[in-house]
Amino acid sequence: MIWRPFACLSSALFFLTMGLYWGDNIFYWLFAVIMALMALSLISLLGLAFGLEYRQTLDQAAVTRGETVRLRLAIKNKSPFFYPRVELSVITNNTKFEGRPQEHTLSLPPMREREITVDLPCDYRGVYSVGVHSCRVFDSFGLFYITLRRVSRCPRLRLAVWPQTGAAALPRLSTRNDAPADRARAGQQTGEQVRDIRGFRPGDSPRRMHWKASARTRKWMIREFDATTHPRYLLMLDTTAAVPGEPELRRAAQIESLACDCAFSLAQEALLQNAAASLRTPRQGGLDVSRPADLAAIRRLLCEIPFNCEPNAAAARLSELLARQTRRGDTVCLIAHSVPPPLETALCQTARLELPVHLFWVMPEPGHTEQLNRLQNARVTVRILEAEHGA
Repeated sequence: MIWRPFACLSSALFFLTMGLYWGDNIFYWLFAVIMALMALSLISLLGLAFGLEYRQTLDQAAVTRGETVRLRLAIKNKSPFFYPRVELSVITNNTKFEGRPQEHTLSLPPMREREITVDLPCDYRGVYSVGVHSCRVFDSFGLFYITLRRVSRCPRLRLAVWPQTGAAALPRLSTRNDAPADRARAGQQTGEQVRDIRGFRPGDSPRRMHWKASARTRKWMIREFDATTHPRYLLMLDTTAAVPGEPELRRAAQIESLACDCAFSLAQEALLQNAAASLRTPRQGGLDVSRPADLAAIRRLLCEIPFNCEPNAAAARLSELLARQTRRGDTVCLIAHSVPPPLETALCQTARLELPVHLFWVMPEPGHTEQLNRLQNARVTVRILEAEHGA
């Protein structure tokens, strides 16, 4: 498109030269027409740059991985005289995997509005900024254009892709310790094991109700039990996947999405089993799950975990967490794609403490048979998760 204004300007100079040489008025008229056309194009372009109205909406701002969201972009031409052509550059949730934004071209009649619909398949969990990236506006004659890099009147939209559920099932809580299995259930502990009495919160189990205190205070009161006698699931999540860059970026996103799916499924199932659970990550800290309201915080945490491409640093951090936060009665569940030697040593040491250790191995690389045998010999239960949520 750059050659068009130069061609018009060259033609205008040619007719002006011919008019000066031959003295014929027709050449001057042609020169005037071309210059008027270029001036009209510039004036219309300046008017169109500030005479377009943008609007964009998402069907849903938060969806579960695997669903499809529809992005609607509407542009209105408020000018009653000009008929521009517009090229839109749209950022989607798959732009970083495709390497470039999507391009859309449309013509805008005067005082009319056009709408573009973009389907966004949400294959990978995360938080994305979607919407118009830049807008290239052409004048009615196609001679000039102006590129608006940041459309201030059309800010980006936030799209959150949550983890799926059902990626894995929890093993049964351990009964190796001196507490029998029925003591793992809320409400089965004896009075000497009650740590505190507090007010009722939404999501608390009615089986933990303290009836005498409720009758005395005329408020619903809940018993909190000593953590040492209440078995829990300790969920350790490592989203280290692969080196960023094509073609490994899609596989890395698939691995860490499946790992987050597994962590969220385990936390949800622990709550359904009326058991305590603690989620720990190398970089984001962690959260405890004790009531349904905690699932929203867990889902938000898993959605916002960034890519982690430092496996050795993550393994060292997870090994430290295993040594510090593991306690009697825990069932340790590690969700990871790779198990470096420091992390493997920490898992084996934890298993030697008579604690059940489960490894949810997410899409392991080929050649992991020898490491798998070592872990199983150390009494670490290994489950392999593939892309289709198979175990």
